[in-house]
Amino acid sequence: MDREEARKEVEMDEHLVDIGVLYERYDSEPSRGITEESVERRQAEDGLNKLTPPAKTPWWLLFLKEMTNAFALLLWTGAILCFIAYGLDTDNSENLYLGIVLAIVNFLTGCFSYYQNARSSAAMEALQSMSADTATVLRDGQLKKIESTQLCRGDIVKITAGEKVPADVRVLKSVNFKVEQSSLTGEPDEISKTVDNTIEHPLEAQNLAFFGTLAVNGEAEAMVVNIGDFTVIGRIATLVTHTEAEETTLTKEIDHFIHIVSGIAIVLGICFFTAGMIIRDGNFMERFVPNLVFAIGVIVANVPEGLLTTVTVSLTLTAIRMRSKNVLVKNLETVETLGSCSCICSDKTGTLTENRMTGSHVWCYDQVHDIAPRTFDKAKMESPSFKILHRCAAVCNDASFESSPENMEKPVWDRTCVNGNASDHGIFKFTVLAGEDVVKDLRSTYRISGDGTEHPGRVPFNSKYKFAASLCVNPDKAGIIEFMKGAPEQVFDRCSHIIENGKRVPITPKHKKAFSEANLHLASLGERVLGFAELELNPDKYHEEFKWNTEDFNFPLEGLTFLGVISLVDPPRSGVPQAVAKCHGAGIQVIMVTGDQPATAKAIAKQVGIIKSKTADEIAAERNCDIKDVPLEDVNAVVIHGDQLKGMTDEDLKFVLSHYRDIVFARTTPTQKLRIAETQKELGKVTAMTGDGVNDAPALKAANIGVAMGIAGTQVAMQAADMILANDDFSSIVNAIEEGRLIFDNLKKSIAYTLTSNIPEITPFLAFVILQIPLPLSTVLILAVDLGTDILPAISFAYETAELDIMCRKPRDPQRDRLVTNKLVIYSYLIIGYMQAAAGFYTYFQVMYDYGFKPSGLIGLTNKVVYEFDLDDMTPTVFPEVDEKKLNWDDNDSSKLHICGRVGLRAPDDASVATIDSLPVFEKCSGPIFTLYNLQQYCHEKTGTPASQMPAESQMDALLGGKWSYDQSVGVVYARDKFNRPACDAMPRASIVLEGLTYTLFVPYGVWSVDGQKKIDEATLDMECMYWTRSPLIEAVGEDSTSNDGGVPVCHSTEALKYAQSAFFLGIVVAQYATLFFCKCRTLSLTMQGVSNWFQNFALVVESSVAALVVFAPFMWVVFNTRPLEGWHVCVPAMPFAVFNYCFDEVRKYFLRQGAPNLKAITGASQTRFGKWVYKTTYY
Repeated sequence: MDREEARKEVEMDEHLVDIGVLYERYDSEPSRGITEESVERRQAEDGLNKLTPPAKTPWWLLFLKEMTNAFALLLWTGAILCFIAYGLDTDNSENLYLGIVLAIVNFLTGCFSYYQNARSSAAMEALQSMSADTATVLRDGQLKKIESTQLCRGDIVKITAGEKVPADVRVLKSVNFKVEQSSLTGEPDEISKTVDNTIEHPLEAQNLAFFGTLAVNGEAEAMVVNIGDFTVIGRIATLVTHTEAEETTLTKEIDHFIHIVSGIAIVLGICFFTAGMIIRDGNFMERFVPNLVFAIGVIVANVPEGLLTTVTVSLTLTAIRMRSKNVLVKNLETVETLGSCSCICSDKTGTLTENRMTGSHVWCYDQVHDIAPRTFDKAKMESPSFKILHRCAAVCNDASFESSPENMEKPVWDRTCVNGNASDHGIFKFTVLAGEDVVKDLRSTYRISGDGTEHPGRVPFNSKYKFAASLCVNPDKAGIIEFMKGAPEQVFDRCSHIIENGKRVPITPKHKKAFSEANLHLASLGERVLGFAELELNPDKYHEEFKWNTEDFNFPLEGLTFLGVISLVDPPRSGVPQAVAKCHGAGIQVIMVTGDQPATAKAIAKQVGIIKSKTADEIAAERNCDIKDVPLEDVNAVVIHGDQLKGMTDEDLKFVLSHYRDIVFARTTPTQKLRIAETQKELGKVTAMTGDGVNDAPALKAANIGVAMGIAGTQVAMQAADMILANDDFSSIVNAIEEGRLIFDNLKKSIAYTLTSNIPEITPFLAFVILQIPLPLSTVLILAVDLGTDILPAISFAYETAELDIMCRKPRDPQRDRLVTNKLVIYSYLIIGYMQAAAGFYTYFQVMYDYGFKPSGLIGLTNKVVYEFDLDDMTPTVFPEVDEKKLNWDDNDSSKLHICGRVGLRAPDDASVATIDSLPVFEKCSGPIFTLYNLQQYCHEKTGTPASQMPAESQMDALLGGKWSYDQSVGVVYARDKFNRPACDAMPRASIVLEGLTYTLFVPYGVWSVDGQKKIDEATLDMECMYWTRSPLIEAVGEDSTSNDGGVPVCHSTEALKYAQSAFFLGIVVAQYATLFFCKCRTLSLTMQGVSNWFQNFALVVESSVAALVVFAPFMWVVFNTRPLEGWHVCVPAMPFAVFNYCFDEVRKYFLRQGAPNLKAITGASQTRFGKWVYKTTYY
């Protein structure tokens, strides 16, 4: 149906024409319905009975959305600014590579996020398809249940209270049938639907019920007249636009957290940028470009890029796992709420029990009969009292067997029934034990008065008055006999007589006592007890043509004859006691809220463990005292009748809910369930409320978590609920709560892990600005950590299994126990983060030390004054004067300055040969050494002859006296505004002839030692060990002097920093190995948790591979400015810190377990004062 057709007024005549016309129009028959053979043809013509789903957002638009979210835009902006910076200064290719890396990782992150969101959407669609609506339909003369989407025009459907109307239907039969059609009118009033109609407008017609509206009372038989888009709801749906699903609370909290962190990151970035612009010298553009790169690095370092993806993966995995555990989550927000559930208010029948009612006992006055199916003796049917009760039970019952051959071949007690509830099914199977033909004869003989008319004599069960009744034609007398069944005390109270030995006698106190004792005895066995009664109505007034009003009851409901009771056994589900015990261990209160009588409810509650202690009446009986004399503090269990609850004030109810541990509410009404749910919320408890009936819907809506039954639940209840139990099993709720706790735990772990790397990423910038040391970690390497090595391990926490103690903790308080707490931030930043930073800085300083830069010499290095030279006039005589008065002269070889000369080169055009006299050397020097020549003369072509060897700032304490001020690295890397490096071929050269004296060789970097002094043969500098051997470092610059980075010329002042930055990067990775393992557990040791998370193990391999590629792959050196570290520098410097981190956290958790409540059963650890302090201050 297109929009133009949908705009037209609804035009239909199905509510006006005679019903015979509709049967003919749709080729249907009252007793047969349509045929299965015609279904395929009808569906080919009209389509399926479902609304055309709104147009989905195209995949490319969803993909674009992932590429343009707030954080992605931040990274795109950074990439663009890097490209602009490169355009302004093409000599510095680092900005180009940084921009490329930012763009690539942003693109890949968007792709992964899109993939995960697509998986999540597919999972939720699968869940929705599992909770598809069904309808009871008559086809080929047989009643069967089918999916509502398979309905066709002409189908005859049966609709009962609690179901959604499956299509637009014309009412054929109605018994107190009312619908709530606020989805159409906006008004929540219940509207009666009848067979007759006097209104012409279809939307107001009394005999039409519309697709999607809710049946709230009675039952009806109706013909389908419109399906799918042609229904009234379908027309409206065609006109409205699709609205986006609201974000879950969990997603909002994550987004809020990321916005805060991003805001802090941007503020820090701006502060660093501003400080850099102020501190650095040079023109605007020379300051702007490097400071912009630093600002981008600070921002990237602060934002947890993989967190949103982790949330998406966690929610998807949780939804899939919950589906496998028979829990269908309608809204992912429920998952987050489940983790904080502190109370479960559960129904008894079908949730705590199997909902497979089987006849157990019959009580006819003063006689109890065992009617268990496998031991039933038909001879009992000969009892006159038994026969009368059996007749009522057979006739006042709508249940029947599903008529398929497969079902009918089964034993009676194993057959599937249709119509009625579980109690009806159990009683029907009991009656059939007397013979199926007997039941058929009884039902045909005692047929419902007015059946098939507008006013049939049938009163459906209602939780308000707790009985059902059938008004049947009495074949023995010309009149009507009323059969009633329901709550035994309710039915008995309506009776004035009782059957005794087959005779009707007035009820006496003796009868009342016998009934009470029998009822209490059967109920105390945990059996559901139903009472039965009958009444022969006055034939002068009540006859077959009488118009029964089953709403206002225009017939007597008092003065009946009580026939007896039938008890049904509904055993507890096998896993429920264990699930209840698990709830108690998790600090979750389990309350039974049932419509059954107190004795039955109490018995089942004790069987499943909801009641573990004695009630006040039991204590009084044990102490042989009055119940009023039992001290309140001695009572932990209570069973409250609905009548008692009705008389309680709100304060009384709050006291009961907060004082007693074991609570059972019996004979409650749906209104009282609603009151319980609302009171629990007022007490601050997060409550899960179960329900299955239409009247339970308000309570399901009011509770924090509404849980509907997937088998016994009505469609109204399922629509009101947040989650559906596909198997109606209480244990599934507990599984769902565990999953809710798990997802919250895993997100906490992921955030804690992610935040720990922020400090080792931010502190290098702090050190760069405050201490003015060469930047220990470059911006591109921060990206390599956050979007390369860290992202998969962070996501892997979504696959982590629950810790052993997850159901030993108290429920979290949503108002206090947030996802990101102060403890988590302190733990991640100030404890683990700074330990990781220490690992990185130690590694950095160690490598710089090995390459000739001692830590004290690095401080302030980035802001030292260097000289700028004119390449056209490169005079090697820029020497300060030496004040000889400040030097100590000692000719006696006492390690003082013996000869203090100057080292330098001749002018480039001076072809004379350098001699000892013209090229003074240092020998056994101490005292101040001055900056002599600041060109970076360590860059040579292979054919070049050695240039003057100048000292680096190295560990030459004996030589330098701690006062060496030569700046070797800042000119190229950090002070481009102060020094313009000449090209290699523009470097000055000189031929040096050295004669057999001992000289101290000044090396570009390295550890100086006595072995560094060596006699040098004429015109040759001896080739010493290269620096990566870690022997005393003397580098000869000759024909084969290239660094081990694939042929890059030797520019050692900058090479040393690149090695150190590579080492810092690997130091973070190594420290994160330990962090990954101890973040797996919040309380338990890794030895308890194990390493079975296959995705996390895979993530470790990927993390290691990425780190190795970044450092050791030659094609990565240009992009990340990394260098291949020697073996000792790869992991060894950071390993002690990683081991210390792991051991520290294991010790912390060891003491934490001594302070954590409820852990003794798992760990055996007793609580200590110090343990409590550790738990209080560090448990995040």
